[in-house]
Amino acid sequence: MGNNFRWEGCPKVCLEAMASSLPILATKVGGLEDYLRDGYDGFFITRDLGDVVEKANMVLFDESLRRSLGENARKTAEKFDWSRVADEYIEVCKSL
Repeated sequence: MGNNFRWEGCPKVCLEAMASSLPILATKVGGLEDYLRDGYDGFFITRDLGDVVEKANMVLFDESLRRSLGENARKTAEKFDWSRVADEYIEVCKSL
């Protein structure tokens, strides 16, 4: 496995989870920094076990926080819906 766990291109699995109203706990890899907003729709974690446990416990044991993060995650994922993204690409092409 080596060091492959340290980076990712633009993990679609996170957007897929967010579309299912699931908050995300992730390191700052690939394109995640472009759409994951720390404390809004999930949390960035470091490669420190204490940080992972702290943030996982926050999400697991605070129902209100989990619900809020999940609802916001869904809103974030909706911004990346293929039809919406396609419309934006068309508008960019028209403007050229």
